[in-house]
Amino acid sequence: LLSLFMARAAIDDILPRSFASKVPKCATGTNKAAVIDSFNRHIGSRHAAERLLRCWGEAGVGRDIDATKASIRSLLCEYIASSDAEEASRCLHSLKVPFFHHEVVKQIAIMTLEEPAVKGSMGVLLSNFSRSGLIPESQTLAGFSRVSQRLHDLELDIPNVRDKFHKIVEEVVAAGILGTQPSFKEPSTGSTESVDQEGLDVFKKGVSALLSEYFSSGDAVEATRALDDLGQSVHHGWFVKRAVTSAMDRRPREKEMVSLLLSSLRAGHSITEEAMEEGFTGLLSHMDDLMLDVPDIVTQSALFLARAVVDEAIQPVFIQQAISSSGVRSAALQCLTYTAQMLAARHAAERLERCWGLGSQWTASEIKTKMKILLEEFLSSGDQVEATRCLRDIGATFFHHELVKVALTMALEKGNVNGSTVEMSLMNLLSGFAKTGQLSENQVLMGFQRVMDNINDLMLDYPDAL
Repeated sequence: LLSLFMARAAIDDILPRSFASKVPKCATGTNKAAVIDSFNRHIGSRHAAERLLRCWGEAGVGRDIDATKASIRSLLCEYIASSDAEEASRCLHSLKVPFFHHEVVKQIAIMTLEEPAVKGSMGVLLSNFSRSGLIPESQTLAGFSRVSQRLHDLELDIPNVRDKFHKIVEEVVAAGILGTQPSFKEPSTGSTESVDQEGLDVFKKGVSALLSEYFSSGDAVEATRALDDLGQSVHHGWFVKRAVTSAMDRRPREKEMVSLLLSSLRAGHSITEEAMEEGFTGLLSHMDDLMLDVPDIVTQSALFLARAVVDEAIQPVFIQQAISSSGVRSAALQCLTYTAQMLAARHAAERLERCWGLGSQWTASEIKTKMKILLEEFLSSGDQVEATRCLRDIGATFFHHELVKVALTMALEKGNVNGSTVEMSLMNLLSGFAKTGQLSENQVLMGFQRVMDNINDLMLDYPDAL
């Protein structure tokens, strides 16, 4: 049985397939040797992946976590429309995910908070699930605990959500669904300093609107402007954490968008390195709580972290520092260890730039290369119309500050071409882009700021650079 768990973990990429070879050798005939031999047979057999995915039966095969959540929500919506508790029980039982029934409780609680009109019918359904044994008390408690962890976010949309939540819990206890009044520990803010709660609430509400708009439009320039307008730079660490967690239950496209947004914000100094580290530290510190909502949070967080290092949004030394301060066997340590392994792998940068698949047409490195080629071809041909077309084809309006940076650096490096200054040609090109609206003022400022941040290094090669 143990070898089967190990083999399934290897198929699910939780353990490396070479795991058995790293275990110290033991005497033949021992239990340990038997487990290792059985593990190797499971992994080495024909069609191992297909067989092991069904090692516990058909339950869950072909169904991912998002599909299960959607099925549960559909089940509850159908119950609200029909009030058929027996059919709801049948549907829940057919999902065959008893370990995930806390999600049902969570969704029932949130629906009740959002729509008070369904409170009575949802109470009846939860009571039926409890009496029939379909949802045991431990799963009910886990579900309400998950909701308590989200009260900070829910209170932005639901007035007096804390009072309403605690009243629901009291009614659940009174109905006998929970044996005793539970004590929920809400996540800490990560700081003992007093904060302006009203200002923080306004900031959180603004960030929620900002991210919703960004996922819809993909306009990183507007997202940057909106973040700057919110002010409250002291809460930028919370923004980083919120952006990453918001993308975790979305498609690879949105995950790629968040990675690029963080890179853009850091490159343009809209977010400091300290805020970026604070955001990821907050994510790591709450990983055990978030795992109930996002079971693969360790893997996803590791990918976001590794991608941030590759995009130079965060320094590699942060990973080592965080590892040294993480608890033994904690989810944070697992995440950081996996991040370090990915960064140490061969061709890590190339692989991590596509860690979210084809979520974006170009990776950050490819965009940089294409912009450099665009400028070099323009200096060779002087064709501004063609340069405009090429920039439009590249897209990535959130990354136009890279074009400004490369143009300024190129002006310092190349000097004169065919008797006319490269500086004049490139400035005319940038001016043309600005006049047509292809290059925003914000992106121009970000590009100049990036060059100024690197001016000391440039002056070593070009003494009159400043």
